[in-house]
Amino acid sequence: MSERWKQYFKDKIGDQEMFQYAFEYWNFRHPVYVYLQRYLPPPGKIIDIGCGMGLSGIFLESLGYAYTGIDNEPDIIEQAREVREYFHGSTQLEVADAFDLSNYRGYQGAISFGVIEHFEREQTVELLRQQALASEFVMAEIPTRLSGDEITDERIYSMGGFARMFEEAGLTPVKKFTLGVPSGSFYLRKLLPPAIYQPLATALGYAPGIAILGKRSS
Repeated sequence: MSERWKQYFKDKIGDQEMFQYAFEYWNFRHPVYVYLQRYLPPPGKIIDIGCGMGLSGIFLESLGYAYTGIDNEPDIIEQAREVREYFHGSTQLEVADAFDLSNYRGYQGAISFGVIEHFEREQTVELLRQQALASEFVMAEIPTRLSGDEITDERIYSMGGFARMFEEAGLTPVKKFTLGVPSGSFYLRKLLPPAIYQPLATALGYAPGIAILGKRSS
């Protein structure tokens, strides 16, 4: 595991208990889990590309999904196994290359959260294409400039630009949505009814994170 990612996880958890950090992680990604259940309800097989600590797997397993998390860093997978043990989970966690998913086929859903934006655009499209080969549905989440985190090597895309990469990878976007609420947007949310605010926020990518669920084109 690179020193940067070791420090990232340390900073994210800080003095919090693991359960508190996990709750915040799951709460932020609440829309992700809602749309997964809507478009590919359990039971089903989900593969998590760049699974990090494997927290999505703990939650998805509780919903009835069969979960496999992969990462190319053995240290990250080892950490995810420790988290799995903490939550008494039974998720599958493996070291694998996201650019070659030839050994992973027949999944109903492929997910990646905060992963693909670390690569050049052409590589990002290839990552999505690999996920489309592994699974009928692909969901990816990336941060925006409103995420509150320091931007280092992340590529920032508009919702439209993000959708175009899905299409180039052979995926038809079926759901676009945002994650989280930008700091200082309280009054804007109060002024605009949800039926106006949410579509506007989605179109503009006005949120800490944006996500798309795509379906493999026939």
